Amino acid sequence: MEVKRAKVYRLPTENASNAIISNNGTVKKFEYHGTQLLTQSYLKSIGKESYHLYFTTDDKIEIEDWYYNSTSNRVYKCTDDQLYEGDNRKIVATTNENLKYTDHRVSPVPNFMDLPQPSKAFIEKYCKVGGIDEVLIEYVNRTYTEWANGNMNPKDYCKIKLDSHNTITIHPIKDSWSREEMIDNIKKALWSIGEYDGIVVNSYPDGTNSGINQESLDKWLDKNIE
Repeated sequence: MEVKRAKVYRLPTENASNAIISNNGTVKKFEYHGTQLLTQSYLKSIGKESYHLYFTTDDKIEIEDWYYNSTSNRVYKCTDDQLYEGDNRKIVATTNENLKYTDHRVSPVPNFMDLPQPSKAFIEKYCKVGGIDEVLIEYVNRTYTEWANGNMNPKDYCKIKLDSHNTITIHPIKDSWSREEMIDNIKKALWSIGEYDGIVVNSYPDGTNSGINQESLDKWLDKNIE
């Protein structure tokens, strides 16, 4: 499983929305109304304001991509090679259905596809806990057919995992790991860097890795991980 770290931004919208924020003094209480779209005039009459969520990564922003600019705190569409000054992050998913893109692998072109969206369960959790700033978004490898028919750039070997409703798969950011998870991560890191702190990666005569020397790894684990 491949995952990418994404930052989640919340921006106000002038359109009817089902994810809203209620201001009660200095306390902010989020509410989610499912499929019920509430108009701005109604929300303002009860002292509330609606927002959309934007999931962003540090991926390169290409022409026709949507991106978030931290300086202006606004969303833009990339129409040429010039981006607004400031920290720009590519939008890969959103609750805002007005953000469309063209998929050049689908005929006819241009077409207007919706950006991926978070699940209703995530929006409900977001409102319940009072906001979530970062998540992990799950990616999958592209199929052979996609490679053969899409003239893919090698950097696009993976894509966001979507279900039949164009919904992304979200995982929480981890801040603790089991011993088994740590060992697995250490092995993955060692595979790419070779020897580290006495742990030896066995190699074939041509220099390519053939596997981690288990004895040296066990000694390091016993010394450094409880």
